[in-house]
Amino acid sequence: MQNKNAIKIYFGRLPISAVAVAGLVSVVTIFQLLQQYAYHLANGFDFDFSWRIISAKLLIGNLLWAGLSPLLLSLARSLTTFNRLSSKNLIQLVLVLAIAFLHNLSSLWLYNFSYYLQSGYMRSFFGDNNRSDLITGFFTSLIECVVIIGLFMAVDYQRKLANKERDLAKAQLDALKMQLHPHFIFNTLHSISSMIDMDMKKAQRMITKVGDLLRSMLAYDEIEFVTLKEEIDFIRNYLELEQIRFQDRMSISFDIDDRLAQNKVPSLILQPLVENCIKHGVSKSTGQSHILVSATICQNGTNHQWLKLEINNSESNRAYLSHGNGFGIGLQNVKKRLAQNYPEQYFCEFGRVDDKHYKSEIRIPIKT
Repeated sequence: MQNKNAIKIYFGRLPISAVAVAGLVSVVTIFQLLQQYAYHLANGFDFDFSWRIISAKLLIGNLLWAGLSPLLLSLARSLTTFNRLSSKNLIQLVLVLAIAFLHNLSSLWLYNFSYYLQSGYMRSFFGDNNRSDLITGFFTSLIECVVIIGLFMAVDYQRKLANKERDLAKAQLDALKMQLHPHFIFNTLHSISSMIDMDMKKAQRMITKVGDLLRSMLAYDEIEFVTLKEEIDFIRNYLELEQIRFQDRMSISFDIDDRLAQNKVPSLILQPLVENCIKHGVSKSTGQSHILVSATICQNGTNHQWLKLEINNSESNRAYLSHGNGFGIGLQNVKKRLAQNYPEQYFCEFGRVDDKHYKSEIRIPIKT
């Protein structure tokens, strides 16, 4: 059991599965075998091509490389640029030579043993034929070793580059989310301050609601995606907070497709849009305003289903329209986050539908 675990840990370092390694060994062996056969035909040798013996020899060599691959991967990750020859570089060079020699020696011995099992004849290990194979085979093993290490270095470099790009994208998204927090808090506190002198009880209720919203924001702080249900619940609580302030001047309704409840959306992506409606629409209007939040399925033009999120405001004026083109901090933030999460796969538009209606619309791929 311990041996099995040790083997699993040893080969678990590889960036590909054991099945993929076996498939790669098979493909390389077949390719080398066909190469040897083509060489045999091109030179017009007067003896038959020994498929069994040459296949066995090539397969043994490639299986040994498969067994040594985790060691070569570790060596590839430890290699440094040879700008300046150091003792570490010399040790690494010696290791490469030693691995190539070990591979050649082992493959030759295993080939001789397999030949003995097939023919009953054991070749002298240091005979003329074997000495020639030891010398030429070493250089072949050395070249193969360098190629495998080079491939591992390329894969490792690609992995590190992908990790850095992912970390950079996450840092950019985190910065955008952090930009939202003070923007949200400032605007909310401004709303509460305007209510304190008019109605202290309402201001206290608003403070309680703000506490609930801030707890939700902290819970989402490390999460980029939440379910649509969670996002709508947050928006519902936020609108309830604002309704304490505006009361009969503002009505709210939701039209959410139940099939989309578990669909993933960027957290707090709708809050700036709703806040924009409140700040530049409802608060500037002396009459009745209605806000409709909807989430439906639509086609994106290529027969793929997308999620369409809409915030419709039934009343707007010049002050709201001045921010309607997306130049406010919150709207810029929305566009940047969509561009990060859905490169060239999103639609985002803000604008007037008619004289009395303003609409914010987002379309993104459905993600569960």
